[in-house]
Amino acid sequence: MKVVLTGGGTGGHIFPLVSVVRELKIGSKDPIDFLYIGPNDNFSKEAFEKENIPMSNISAGKIRRYFSFTSFLDNLYDVFIAIPKGFIQSFSLLRDFKPDFVFSKGGYGSVPVVLMAKVLGIPIYLHESDSVPGLANRVIAVFAKQIFISYSRTASFFPDYKSFLTGNPIRSNVKRQYDLGLKKVFGLKGGKSVLLVLGGSQGSVRLNNLIVDNLDYLLEKFEIIHQTGRADYERVMKTRDNCMFKEYYHVYDFFDEQKMSIALSFADCCISRSGSSSVTELAAVGVPAILIPLPESAQNHQLGNALAYYEETESCIIIEEKDLTLKKLKEALEEVMKLGDTENRQKMSVFSRKNASKMIAKKILEEIK
Repeated sequence: MKVVLTGGGTGGHIFPLVSVVRELKIGSKDPIDFLYIGPNDNFSKEAFEKENIPMSNISAGKIRRYFSFTSFLDNLYDVFIAIPKGFIQSFSLLRDFKPDFVFSKGGYGSVPVVLMAKVLGIPIYLHESDSVPGLANRVIAVFAKQIFISYSRTASFFPDYKSFLTGNPIRSNVKRQYDLGLKKVFGLKGGKSVLLVLGGSQGSVRLNNLIVDNLDYLLEKFEIIHQTGRADYERVMKTRDNCMFKEYYHVYDFFDEQKMSIALSFADCCISRSGSSSVTELAAVGVPAILIPLPESAQNHQLGNALAYYEETESCIIIEEKDLTLKKLKEALEEVMKLGDTENRQKMSVFSRKNASKMIAKKILEEIK
């Protein structure tokens, strides 16, 4: 069996692809050859190299729905050069590889692959992580044989007959750890509640600024584990090296799935963006969170994710970035520490739908055989 994977280049696209790949390998009676086709980015390259999955990069472009002179020029280039080139590359790669199906996580980088798969008569399966689908996935959904969704409210965007609520596939090793000896991985000192800060797989400069601008207050109350993203790591580390109580401030650029699992397991609460993978991993381990949605997210889907998560679990506090002040942060931190009780953790566990990858793999393999 041959399978093509496609999607964007962030953790929200790549982590679910990796999770489903692992379940397809377990569930298939025959060996599977995988090929990832998508935009060229270091994040995807690193993830798929670890899984021994070959990659073929294509030219990818998107339509920017805001106006400036620069965006106008970028749109011209993408529409007349990048996107047509991506279609030609995708057609050639699919024709040569001859996959049994394409599994897409969506995003603009997957559009050429999916449309050329349709032209070649290759079955397409789509997973939508977010509560509000972006434009690319609404287009792709027309051609998909089945659409797997993470939130019940997302069903209204797609035809009932091919939509299935599975939840969001997360990395299999992200689960609660009970070995107290693992605290040494982060050098945790103890004696304070642990605050985890996550800005998504690429980090968030604005969340980083929120932490470093209020370090004195935060370190009085908490021991902090902070994932900054690679681009902003050095700057935050300089601040850390010059602050009081720096032994209680643990700064990292990126967490692999093992470190993420440990960080979540020892966190009493979290400040995070609300990408679907972040929200689902918080739920899987049972960590109450202050969610600060990325305001520029397409269709404002991060706010939609946060609201949907709150409706099902009541285990988070949502603060929109435009409303964020130190006073609100202090109030939210006091409130979020009350949300980690057994009842809320049970709600989070139900929401996380930990068998999502297995459900998706099983449905696809039953249809393909």
